[in-house]
Amino acid sequence: MYLVKQLFEVSYAHRLLLHKGKCRFLHGHNAMIEVALKERKTGARGMVMDFGDIKHALKGWLDENLDHKTLLNKKDPLAAALKKQGESPVLLNGEPTAENMALMVFRAASRLGLRPHSVSVRETANSLAEYKP
Repeated sequence: MYLVKQLFEVSYAHRLLLHKGKCRFLHGHNAMIEVALKERKTGARGMVMDFGDIKHALKGWLDENLDHKTLLNKKDPLAAALKKQGESPVLLNGEPTAENMALMVFRAASRLGLRPHSVSVRETANSLAEYKP
């Protein structure tokens, strides 16, 4: 079994509306996103998939949807205030946690033609959430 992983770095702001601690306040992270592809065999080129092809498939989506964006729960009243200031926050159906971001990236990678095995979001050096179906 072969497992290849491509790393992406994104900077984003978020707050967890339902959190009781300091994460309820708007703050930011420089996160590492890891997309893993798994195959039993390599292709004719001896690869699961060329790393450049993985990057090409997903980087534009990440830049447009996560990098330097503000992620909020769609019920967050801060969204309206940001929109009045000309910002376009990314609104999620739930809390913008690392877990939900991993699921969001997994689904995007699938729609873009990748066949992800898992996606992880390392929010800090010590905190990582992974989505694997």
